[in-house]
Formats: sequence, structure tokens, C-alpha cells
Amino acid sequence: MGPAVAARGRLATRAGVFGNPLSFRESFRRPGASTPCRHPSRSHDWQMRPPEEFHTGRLRLRPVKRTDAAEIFRYAGEAGPTLFMPFERHRDIAESAAFAERCEDCWKSGSAFPWALIETSSKAFAGVLELRLSPPKADFGYILGESFWGHGLASEAASVVVAWAIAQPAIFRVWATCHPDNAASAAVLRKAGLRYEATLANWESRPQLGEIAGPSDCYALAKPKR
Repeated sequence: MGPAVAARGRLATRAGVFGNPLSFRESFRRPGASTPCRHPSRSHDWQMRPPEEFHTGRLRLRPVKRTDAAEIFRYAGEAGPTLFMPFERHRDIAESAAFAERCEDCWKSGSAFPWALIETSSKAFAGVLELRLSPPKADFGYILGESFWGHGLASEAASVVVAWAIAQPAIFRVWATCHPDNAASAAVLRKAGLRYEATLANWESRPQLGEIAGPSDCYALAKPKR
């Protein structure tokens, strides 16, 4: 969430999931970081909630649970999936447990919506996608384990979530970011209907790359002006 990953299919975008699902924006910041969820206001904006589950041809998206910690650690502790991420690679399962707990809290508060991506045929935990709603816009981020790269699963998950978000009357823009060198994540965003808008300088840190304030390409899908 975003995207963030490299060459053939390292998936992860800020578009947020995982820590932001998604920069997963400065508060989640992509699937993997355990930054606490902010508490939503009492305004009507925070009453908007996506479905707890989505079903696609090959995936079931359901809320991340505390019991997913071991599955999260499998990708969050890998070099490939975390290369472009704004959070440090997990060294201990306790870090993944903290992130899973944070995901449950986000669903309760409505501040973010992190889904586990479950492969329907194998029941395997493929990764996480997180959506954040902040009318009139929404952003997302995602990350997949390396063994699930190159099969179109990230595009499949992102497409259904983007389609739901942009269909909401209060949402006029859905966006995500990825590292300029992350061609695979950029392709995922384009397949989900987003288009390149600009390269943002000094956008976020990436510990694995040694970047304190690295650039990000911004992709977005906006409703036409009325």
C-alpha cells in the first residue's frame, strides 16, 4: 500500500498498505509498520466503511487479525517485499504481532481498513492491502510475499478496492505512491485504473535503501469534473 517494490514484481505500495495498505500516509504508512491508528472524529466522514470482505476470482479479502502475526512476519521479514517500504524490515515476530494488533484497532476505529489477501484455492496468506478514507479522497497501500509475485494477485486485489472506493459519492480521488524504480508496483497501480501524476521529492524514508527522504511517484484515479 503503497507501491513499493522492485523489478519483476516486488509489491508494496503506499498507496498506501502497510504502514500508510496499505505509507501503507504518514500514519499507517504501509502494511508492516505498527504506527498507532489515529482516532476518527465524530464527523460524518468517518461513518463511511468498506465491506469487511471482498471476493475476486482468486482472492478473499478479509480483515487482518492478531492471529495473522506469523503470516505477516513471513513477508515483513523478507528482503524483497520490504526493499521499498518505509518501515524497517521486521527482525522479530513481536513486531509483526504489534502490526496485526494495530490492524484490528484500525478496523474498530475506522481510521484505516487493512485486509489480509487470502488465496482462495490454497487458503494461503498472500499479503495485506490497506485502504484509508479521508473524503474527498482515499489512498491505499499493499505488500505481498515474494512467492506470490508475478501472478496478478496485487492487481486483482487493488482493482476491487479501488472500484469500491471511487464508486462512493463522497470519494473523488483514489491515490497511491511507489518508488520511481518500482516498475512492478507502478504496473499494479495502472492496472487498477490509476494514472501517473507526478514524482514527489523527499516524500518518505526507506530504511532498506538508506533513504531518509526519498522520492515517490504518485498515481491517482479521479472522477471527472462536473
